[in-house]
Amino acid sequence: MNASDFSFLGIAGANLVALLALMLVIWRIARGFKNGLVAEGSGLFALAGTYYLLKWAGELLAEKISSLPVSGKYAQLLVYLVAFYLVYKLLSGIFKRVGANLRRIPFLGWVDGALGAVLGCLSAAFVLYLVEKLTGLDVKRCVEEFLTRLPVSLPLR
Repeated sequence: MNASDFSFLGIAGANLVALLALMLVIWRIARGFKNGLVAEGSGLFALAGTYYLLKWAGELLAEKISSLPVSGKYAQLLVYLVAFYLVYKLLSGIFKRVGANLRRIPFLGWVDGALGAVLGCLSAAFVLYLVEKLTGLDVKRCVEEFLTRLPVSLPLR
């Protein structure tokens, strides 16, 4: 799968992949600040747990996918992503209950939010890693090329 396979609203290829990756990172940082350390930590733990659980159960899932009437790499990817999402939501809901009242303490609430933003960024990086691993897209290269073409100077290294 190549970045040139994608286009939306006139934005195509590597630019679209880079914009989606950057939007994911910004969204996860903002959501991490809102949710806090405990919720983001449990979400990141659920994300990693889901990845390893589905990696472990991948053979069973691959066997079930091959029996579907629709075949091809996109159908397999879609089934894998739906299973990933469902297991993630289940684990995330279970782990999120642990420490929801921490945000109510004024100073700890702010620190909790800042650390949650850091973990939100880490979870976005993990999701982008999974996208690269599952699709073969070079997301990092797409983002670097996109940022070097911006009219402003950004310290990339």
